[in-house]
This record gives sequence, structure tokens and C-alpha cells, in this order.
Amino acid sequence: MRKAATLFLIIAAIVASVFFLSQRLALFPAREIARVPSNGGGIHTTEFKTTHLHGVEFFRDKKGCANCHGFSFDGGSSKVSCASCHDYPHPVKWALPENHGATYRKRGVEEGGACLNCHGEGSKFKERNPKIFVACNSCHEAFPHGDLETFLEKHTDDAGIAKTYKGQCTLCHKVLGETLSKNKEITEVVEHGCYSCHDEPEKPVAGWDK
Repeated sequence: MRKAATLFLIIAAIVASVFFLSQRLALFPAREIARVPSNGGGIHTTEFKTTHLHGVEFFRDKKGCANCHGFSFDGGSSKVSCASCHDYPHPVKWALPENHGATYRKRGVEEGGACLNCHGEGSKFKERNPKIFVACNSCHEAFPHGDLETFLEKHTDDAGIAKTYKGQCTLCHKVLGETLSKNKEITEVVEHGCYSCHDEPEKPVAGWDK
């Protein structure tokens, strides 16, 4: 009787193992495993890990990556999370201004430029992933601003992106008397933000004469 019970437990363990393995392979079929560069044992090649190749694969088959890196991509069984190198995947509600906008502002314009590696109009990311690409100016008109001289000439012209709030400038420029840039060449020109050129702080922006 004891032998029969032991045999039953062994068979049950084998069946459970086969079922578990089949579920994992359903998420990441053998043909998909074969197409991801590996040194054997599930270890990716250096080229795959250090170039855009793993990013391309991620957007092609997120479930496959989740199989080892966790469904929240926090490391999973591989103990390697996306966040160890990237600010992606973005957390829930990242699109809200108090999240992505605040992060960009906190880093400063220059360091925040890392965002443009994926969201810049001239980025390689746009070239490789045109269907999912989202630019800053998909939501924010006239952003990034470009070179300072050109922007200063145009931001209050007939288009009125600042004066009419069309540019939603105050989403970032909450304190009109401060500049967000850490670049000395820029801060010397607009050290006091909007008030470096506009001297009517008692009026709302729409009422400024220039």
C-alpha cells in the first residue's frame, strides 16, 4: 500500500511538472526561444543585451520577455529588471503631468533629454517602432523647444502658443519667474524665466503686451 502511494505521488509530480512546463512554453514557444540570441542556458549574447536588439524583441513579444524577467518586468526568475538600465516600462499613470512631467523637470532640461532617446522626432526608436512611437509634441505643442534664439522669436508671435495657452506652457513653467534649464548659456539669457523679458507679473499671460 505504501509503495502504491509513493508511486502515485511520483506520477502526480511528473504530471504537474509536464503541465507547468507546457504552460511556460505556451508563453514562449520553442521557435521563439530559438530566435532570441543566446549563449546557451537562456543567457543572452552580449550584443543582444547591450544594443537595441533586446528592445526590438521586447516590443515584438513582451510575453516572451516576461517569461524570465517577470510580468511586471521587475526581474522575475532572471533577477534582471528593465529598470536596472531603463526608465521603462513606465509605471501606472505615467502619462499624468505630475508623473512624467515632474520627472522631466526634476532632472532638468539637459538630463531630461534622455527621454528623447525614445520620444524624440529624430530618434532611432521612432525609426524602429513607428506604430507605437509617441512624441512629446503629440500632446505638447512646440516641445522640445529647439534652440533658444528661434524659440524666443516664435513663442509669442502670431501663432500665440504662449499667450493663448495653446502651448500649455504652464504645465511645466509653473513658476513664471524661474528657468528650468541648468545650461549656463540659457540661464544667462532667461535667468528669471518669463520675467527676463516680460515685466508685467501682475497680469495673466494672455494680457501681456509683448
